[in-house]
Amino acid sequence: MWKEIIESLKLILTEIDESIWIPKEWEEMWILSIHKKGNKMELKNKRGIFITSIISKIYEKIRMKKYKDRFKEEMSRFQCGGIEGRSTADHLLILNAVLDYNAYLGWSTYI
Repeated sequence: MWKEIIESLKLILTEIDESIWIPKEWEEMWILSIHKKGNKMELKNKRGIFITSIISKIYEKIRMKKYKDRFKEEMSRFQCGGIEGRSTADHLLILNAVLDYNAYLGWSTYI
């Protein structure tokens, strides 16, 4: 059974690669809101869940693994989002430090 599923997936993904065509269903997403804690009527106590096509997620993971080294070579060293071992929080930490330091000196900050 698994062999047939894998072969079918290979056919679908190869067709998408060759035709550079993304299925319309991949553009659709269900967004659900679930309760986390506290008062159910307050938005801050809810969490968003984004449900997309499983096949699109498989395709994305395969492409990311296939081109992982190429992405690393071509990305700026300042890129943090989507890079293993880096985080956008790193940029926020530095940016907040610069803002605080410039405020201390009485300097304007231009971004």
